[in-house]
Amino acid sequence: MRHLRIFKLKGLLILGSILVLSMLATSIISSAELNTNLNSNFEVVRGNATVNGSEIRVNGYTVISSSLDSQPYDKLQIEMELLSRNVTGYFFIVFGSKYTNYKEISEGYNRIEVKFDPQYQNKLARIELQLLGDGSIEVQNLKIVKTSPDFKSELRNYTIAIYRNGPFSTDDLIELEFYVNPKKKMNSVEYNIYLSYFGFNIYKKSKGYLFLAGLQPGKDKRFVEKADLGLIPLPGIYNLRVKSDDGWVYEDSFTVLPGIGNLVVVIFIVSIIFAIKNREKLQKLRDIEISKSEKLTVKDYLFITLLSIIGGVVIWYKFKELGNIAILLSILTGLLVFTLSVTLIEEEVIEDDID
Repeated sequence: MRHLRIFKLKGLLILGSILVLSMLATSIISSAELNTNLNSNFEVVRGNATVNGSEIRVNGYTVISSSLDSQPYDKLQIEMELLSRNVTGYFFIVFGSKYTNYKEISEGYNRIEVKFDPQYQNKLARIELQLLGDGSIEVQNLKIVKTSPDFKSELRNYTIAIYRNGPFSTDDLIELEFYVNPKKKMNSVEYNIYLSYFGFNIYKKSKGYLFLAGLQPGKDKRFVEKADLGLIPLPGIYNLRVKSDDGWVYEDSFTVLPGIGNLVVVIFIVSIIFAIKNREKLQKLRDIEISKSEKLTVKDYLFITLLSIIGGVVIWYKFKELGNIAILLSILTGLLVFTLSVTLIEEEVIEDDID
């Protein structure tokens, strides 16, 4: 059927737009935050060994070290591949004299992956290999990804660092990841969040975090604050300002892309405009006798329903963190896709009958 083929094409275009925009909004990452180092720069700290490029010749007990060049509250991710010949030992991440992230190195192929959350360290971190044997170790791959906080401030009473995670599209929330390290006991931290869109203030809220039983000096505390993009999120440039009476101000700007929510609004508006523009043709549908060959069959309705369900599921998956609101949005999306699709094919039938 010609009309069914036309409908399928238009229906798939609608569904394809939803899927493409969803993948676009979730796949973007901010590469400017990342600092990747592929150089080993290992040095012999103790023992008898030689470093020749990526190969380390070991004779007896040896300690090899490489600086990570990290700052307090940096996020670090390390991927390391070693090929050991007649050498065993241990892998450590060391902050000053504090040894962490113990991994064993055995003969043959070794893959080491280390991730650790930001923490306040006044000592530079380093990789340390403690090796024993008479052979060699080849560093086949060493990838160090360092992410620095978007904001950091050393205050009289505490140190604070903030990471901003997103938003990439209008479907996302602003997520602020706070890290606090007190220099004396503190009970809370308070601040105000301001958000503007192209210079227009759209969000202002006083916030704070209470530390139950108090936060002792030297104890890091992490907490997350989320904020939306206003009542009706729109794509464009936003300016964020977080200010505390304690004397620190974090300011940032970011660009937000269109999300699935915007697409749902567009579909809704287009369907209303279409209904108004074609109200006369739709009215004539009641007066036109459509032949059985032109009517939608049960298979056609099943196909339309399947597309509507898929579109609704995509919307629910994107907004599932919103709970019942996500369910409502998915139902509305399914109804819109179903109604618009049926209307499009019926319009083709009307035009043929009028002609």
